[in-house]
Amino acid sequence: MLFPFGMESASLNHPTMSVCIPTRNRMEMLREAIESVLVQTFDDFELIISDNASTDRTEDVVGAFHDGRIRYVKLERDVGAIGNFNHCLGMARGRYVCILNDDDWMLPENLLQKARAL
Repeated sequence: MLFPFGMESASLNHPTMSVCIPTRNRMEMLREAIESVLVQTFDDFELIISDNASTDRTEDVVGAFHDGRIRYVKLERDVGAIGNFNHCLGMARGRYVCILNDDDWMLPENLLQKARAL
């Protein structure tokens, strides 16, 4: 199931960056990871969250963010960490991909610094 939250803009069809967060049952840490991405000073990105059949309230956590840059997919069965990682990468539409683990976060200028270096 794919749930885009909020309104998607045309530029999201081909954003400069795709930030990919594979996750499973880490809703509290995921919330902070998402927040850190959404406050980036560089805004030409999509945020992809691939949920590996979580049994906690991960979907509710993601749904609380009403931002069209977020694309959330909940897999129906556990495909393992590598399977979820690959699924998340496969959804990316950006020219560049940045992986963010669900227990990590970004400083506000992280994507801007990456974009300048590219």
